[in-house]
Amino acid sequence: MTSRPSFDLITAELNATLALVPDAAVSAAIDLLRAAPRVFVAGEGRSGMVMRMLAVRLMHLDLPVFVAGETITPGVAAGDVLVACSGSGATAVTCLFAESAAKIGARVVALTARADSRLATCASLVVDIPAPHKGNAREAGSRQYGASLFEQAALILCDAMVLELQQARGASHDELWRRHANLE
Repeated sequence: MTSRPSFDLITAELNATLALVPDAAVSAAIDLLRAAPRVFVAGEGRSGMVMRMLAVRLMHLDLPVFVAGETITPGVAAGDVLVACSGSGATAVTCLFAESAAKIGARVVALTARADSRLATCASLVVDIPAPHKGNAREAGSRQYGASLFEQAALILCDAMVLELQQARGASHDELWRRHANLE
């Protein structure tokens, strides 16, 4: 048994999904990250893991970045940016973080498969990732389990934004590597 058919299925679904992510929204998200005094990320479950990966990559770019809910995370302020990721757009903790940040005056970037969700309603910018998610009418579009396609697409999207930021800053791989964890 070979896994090639599964690789092909996953990459085909990813390519089809990412082709539908609005370029203007991605560019606007990059601009917000570029101008932010500080960046915060929020997400639960596997979306939270994607946000933590984004935080690490932004730290490598020498951006001040924090994970919402961690004990050493400072308070968010007006002008800061919170990137909140929830496929359903209804994850309670993620939505509470986003609503609190918006009330304080931070800009909220919502990565979601539900542009009509609770998370989207409090966001300054919605990046619609049109991937199947529980409760989403698009659900029948993927052969992968659960929200796997959404999470994969969110990770690739975040990596693409970081690559754009890296190129815009003229940061070399060596520069980024110097900020890599060394207490391993």
